[in-house]
Amino acid sequence: MEAHETYEKIEEAHQKHNKRAALLIIGLAALLAIAEMAGKHAQTASIAYNIEANDLWEFYQAKTIRSTVLRTAIESAQLLPPDPSPEAAEVRKKQLADWRKTADRYESDPASMEGRKELAQRAKATTELRDHKLIVYHEFEYSSAALQLAIVMASAAIITETVLLEIVSAGLGLVGLGLALIGWFAPGSSSSDRQERMNDAIDHPRLARHHRRSPTPAISAASRCGGSCRRSSDGWSAPSSSSDQMGPALFEPGTGIDVRPHPHIGLATVTYLFEGEILHRDTLGSVQAIRPGEINWMTAGRGIAHSERTGPETRAAGGRLAGIQSWVALPKDDEETERVSPIMAPPRCRSSPAMARRCVC
Repeated sequence: MEAHETYEKIEEAHQKHNKRAALLIIGLAALLAIAEMAGKHAQTASIAYNIEANDLWEFYQAKTIRSTVLRTAIESAQLLPPDPSPEAAEVRKKQLADWRKTADRYESDPASMEGRKELAQRAKATTELRDHKLIVYHEFEYSSAALQLAIVMASAAIITETVLLEIVSAGLGLVGLGLALIGWFAPGSSSSDRQERMNDAIDHPRLARHHRRSPTPAISAASRCGGSCRRSSDGWSAPSSSSDQMGPALFEPGTGIDVRPHPHIGLATVTYLFEGEILHRDTLGSVQAIRPGEINWMTAGRGIAHSERTGPETRAAGGRLAGIQSWVALPKDDEETERVSPIMAPPRCRSSPAMARRCVC
């Protein structure tokens, strides 16, 4: 009789242990589901904010290009000789005034929040929100990992009937719960400040329409060489530069490249040819033929527009074209420097095309 009672007590203890572990697993699983859901929400929000920030910076870049082209046109018009008649002079004066007004609006437009100044503020605020959501996401990821380990420990405790595993499981569950609470509440104390700054920057009813602008058309490097171009990122390229290889391409008589006028800002273009010839024109009045063995270095500074075409004689004869053009980012303090017409100079080494490439750098 005593043995039977002892056996029943042992069975009752086992059942209590198993029930306790099962209830622990249920609680841990519920917390895990909530943490996973909150983490997924934070991840989705961070991706959305990242896309929004990219869209804003692209819009900012497009505004910069438009502003640069417009200010370049204003400066070019001011260099033209005076108009012979008062009527023509008045028309030019009015046109310049309209252009200046538009350029100023590109720079700052509080009414629509679409000026460069406002776009930069909104992009920076959105970037802060993205970074904040990433922090929250990682907190929930750590919480989920701790809760998953706790569930494994609790399951092992049922099989082995080891109280120590049950205690470890409960401890890991508390760690997971603490990390989840940090993800919910601790980042939230600074999130309100970020959200307030974000609202100050983007508080406008047309915000939803600012994010899907048509991209500004870019001049494709492939148009320089009949599609035979590839982006270069060899070891010799500086971290603050990028390059396009032109050709080798063979043009039939009557054909050539026609890169129409386009702007550059805050950089210098470096062009070197192995074969062929390119005719360079810019808004400073420079007209230069670039030939093999010469380096063409144009400092864009605060803004310049130029074109690159095949010259009339070369176009009529046809021929090959091969070369490389690099865009070298100017130091931050020199981004708004004065424009400089291309400097033509021979390279210091000419023994081979590979060596010539190193001379360009």
